[in-house]
Amino acid sequence: MPLALSLTSSFLDWSQKQGTDLRKSGIKEGARLCGYVNTWKAAVDAGIDDVPRVKLEATHHHALDIVGLDVLKKYAAEQDNRRAESRVVLPKEGKQSIARESKEIGGKEPKS
Repeated sequence: MPLALSLTSSFLDWSQKQGTDLRKSGIKEGARLCGYVNTWKAAVDAGIDDVPRVKLEATHHHALDIVGLDVLKKYAAEQDNRRAESRVVLPKEGKQSIARESKEIGGKEPKS
């Protein structure tokens, strides 16, 4: 499952030691990248100095099948609060929603 990451120099160094040199592709510290949750968790478990921060609002919800919400929150990047769609509404924390549900197949708008 993908995680939206803000990369760190420590992670890039660790990744290179694991056999994936992201710097050869022009990726630098501070870059945002979609990475695998298993790889990120391995870096956390390895105890690297500066674990990449997770953009919760852009991370797939199935990442929670592998890493707990408490761990993701611990490493959460700052939110971009300028855009409504960037707002994170965590489960059972308020009634706000970005998407409206519809029981219609094909994305029909619910009646007002």
